[in-house]
Amino acid sequence: MNLRRVFEQILVIGWMNSLPMLRQPVQLISLVVFAGLPLFYMWALGGMHLISMGLAGAMISVAAFSGMFVSQDIIFNRIWTKFQDIMVASPVRPLAYLLGIAFSNVVSVGFAIIPYSALLVLQGKLNPANAASVLIPIFICYLSNLMLGFFLGTVINDVKTGNSLGNILLLAMVYLPPVYYPITSLPEPLRVVVLIIPTVSAAQIVNNALDMPTAVKEYLPISWSILVLSTIILAFLTMKNIRWREK
Repeated sequence: MNLRRVFEQILVIGWMNSLPMLRQPVQLISLVVFAGLPLFYMWALGGMHLISMGLAGAMISVAAFSGMFVSQDIIFNRIWTKFQDIMVASPVRPLAYLLGIAFSNVVSVGFAIIPYSALLVLQGKLNPANAASVLIPIFICYLSNLMLGFFLGTVINDVKTGNSLGNILLLAMVYLPPVYYPITSLPEPLRVVVLIIPTVSAAQIVNNALDMPTAVKEYLPISWSILVLSTIILAFLTMKNIRWREK
């Protein structure tokens, strides 16, 4: 199978998986709202001095949500709609299917981070000089969570279990650790521990790129190492376990 054929399959699968969101844009709106929910509590509790960090955290949350919830797409396509059965009976390879689903989610990530990035631009934090330094770690964070979502979607056979586990993991990776709030608010021995979470490492990289006053430059090397290494490990687990599963 030539590369052109595989590329066409990726585009077609990505387009088909994007149709529900395009027809029901409320899904995209809900993604933006849930990522921005902590900003409301910042405003209500007098934490507006951290609003720039909260906006950066919302962008990272969008990437984490979109990547993690791909597990629901995989399970739904395999168990409910039987769409994967059609793929099994076709010349489509598992890798093309994986990349097609990933492509469809890139669209939602791109649209969902626009309002938060626009607000950072208005605040003077985000500009052409640091845009790449901000968007690259967010994209890698998306890939890390995407690989985790694919892995969960492959090994879990129940839609409700997939939904519940995804919500619990997002709570542990986005809302509880220092993604929206400064890592310096935690006891120092705990800071290195939470850096193991990819979203926290991504937050530290983005905060440093945006020159946040609460950013800790000493954590940059370990943050980059953890973010890249976690993506590679999860990608390895995904590629090792990816297979056509009909049951």
